[in-house]
Amino acid sequence: MQASLALTTEVSLERVLQKITEVARDLLGARHAALGVIDESGTGLSQLLTAGIDEPSNRAIGPLPTGMGMMDLLMTERRPLRIRNLASHPQPAAFPANHPPVGSFLGVLIMARDKAYGSLYVTEKQGVEEFSEADEGLAVVLASQAAIAIENAYTFRALHEAQEELVRKEKLAILGQLAGGVGHELRNPLGVIKNSVYYLNMILPPDEKVQKHLGILDREVANSDRIVTDLLDFARVKIPVREAADLGTIVRAALERLPLPESVTVQLELSESMPPVLVDAQQVEQILLNFLQNAVQAMPDGGRVTVSTGEDRETVFAAVEDTGVGVPPENLAKIFQPLFTTKAKGIGLGLALVRDLAGANGGRITLESTVGQGSRFAVHFEKAVPGPRKTILVVDDDSAMTDTLTDIFQANHYEVAIAHSGDAAVSMTRRRAYDLVLMDVQMPGLNGVQALTAMKAEGLAERVIMMTAHTNDELVREAEKRSGSPVLPKPLDLERVLGLAASATSGQSSLSERTGADR
Repeated sequence: MQASLALTTEVSLERVLQKITEVARDLLGARHAALGVIDESGTGLSQLLTAGIDEPSNRAIGPLPTGMGMMDLLMTERRPLRIRNLASHPQPAAFPANHPPVGSFLGVLIMARDKAYGSLYVTEKQGVEEFSEADEGLAVVLASQAAIAIENAYTFRALHEAQEELVRKEKLAILGQLAGGVGHELRNPLGVIKNSVYYLNMILPPDEKVQKHLGILDREVANSDRIVTDLLDFARVKIPVREAADLGTIVRAALERLPLPESVTVQLELSESMPPVLVDAQQVEQILLNFLQNAVQAMPDGGRVTVSTGEDRETVFAAVEDTGVGVPPENLAKIFQPLFTTKAKGIGLGLALVRDLAGANGGRITLESTVGQGSRFAVHFEKAVPGPRKTILVVDDDSAMTDTLTDIFQANHYEVAIAHSGDAAVSMTRRRAYDLVLMDVQMPGLNGVQALTAMKAEGLAERVIMMTAHTNDELVREAEKRSGSPVLPKPLDLERVLGLAASATSGQSSLSERTGADR
């Protein structure tokens, strides 16, 4: 009853799960109870709630264990485990370091719709040697309540993110409509003011106050022009032309373009032996320029900027780290949203543009920041591994669409094949494998959904992105069901398409994950 009440009255997922853990311990007569939640990667725990363990013992347990410990055993068995003495069980179970001793054990998976979200377990049945079958039934009920709580929290988060994305797209639509007109209407008068300041500097005799105010005018014109430039750049991100490039060379080019104040020192930590990246060098330079400008603005009294490059197992990165004011924790999730800014000047488009440029080049942005100590912005790209070009099959009955998409993909170093019907696409995938199929939903004869069904039945196409200019909701839903990812509407967001293509052909993540995140 207490657990059910918590589900309907408590808004904090952690408090709901803590209440379920405590109820499990009390109801099942256990000395200890714990509830673990699987993290997003599916390889470890994001939370571990306990009951019956005092605070000193809880602290002694230490950080969450790597891997899933006891949950590995439950996942293997795929059923509740009721064990009289865990030490005698033939398959060892890993517990966090310094976990209290375990004798009798009862553990159940937290599952909903065949998806495992975590596990609930109780240990040391009080008064008797082992947990009963009735205890097992109660544990299953409590685990199902935990699954409802977790699934509801994830659904709420997804809805919240979808709502924020909808608001973002509405803002972008407004920006796109205004950008051209605003740029023209503002840049002309700004140019006139700049010309007038230059002329006055030429003809006026030296005067300290006059020169001071002319200097202020000149700086404010430059600031206003930068805002207009950000607005225009954000509204019309160009399709990247990706070529193999050296990230260190791009970093040096960005530093040469940006004069830094004398109060700011630069420390370079550039790796000299990194593999190339497949990017549009000018767009990556723009990303780094934005990082550098933010670093300077975060240190109004001066400081140190560390610019570094390096690599890990899968990516090559460039980072800009400052010793400035840092980003408050409550702003970390908002800082890349368009029109969000905490600066006195600017309209909050720089980092939103950076995010879009990185995505269009198959990259991602990371941010680490501590208030009062500084921030570290980094852009990560997949390594450009030498080898054959990735192959894309473009399927559309509109030859103008296939021709333009072919040119775009070829400019980004893909090998492209074309099919103008569903029948032709199925036939071509039987003859050879493609890294990605980009296919229209609505076509004469065998439509895209039917073609996809045929390909899947024969195991011919592993990665498929569907697109459409139609609003046949039933057919679109069927296409999403068959492909496992949302259908892309025409006219296509080409930066998004290129980002999805880069992810799909590199095996970085599943299409459903990428397209779902982009929605």
